[in-house]
Amino acid sequence: MLSSGIVLTGGSSIMKGMVEIAEKITGMPVRQGVPANFGANVDNINHPMYATGIGILLYAMQQEGTDGQKFRNGHLFENIFSRMKGWFKEFF
Repeated sequence: MLSSGIVLTGGSSIMKGMVEIAEKITGMPVRQGVPANFGANVDNINHPMYATGIGILLYAMQQEGTDGQKFRNGHLFENIFSRMKGWFKEFF
């Protein structure tokens, strides 16, 4: 059992009544997630629609170490993009 509740992210989380429906179905506290601690003045991406994508990017940068050099050089991005492309090919 999750003790802290559920966080909804992505574009569908902004649909009217989504939080309430999720709370009713799960019987747990539910909230909308937004990107946080991104470290830049980015009001345009402070929206639930971008939370998942930004989270994935931040996680990838952490996996590459604190300097993120491979990420900045494009190697990590190419790797992630290649994997995502493979997933889409598999399902579509």
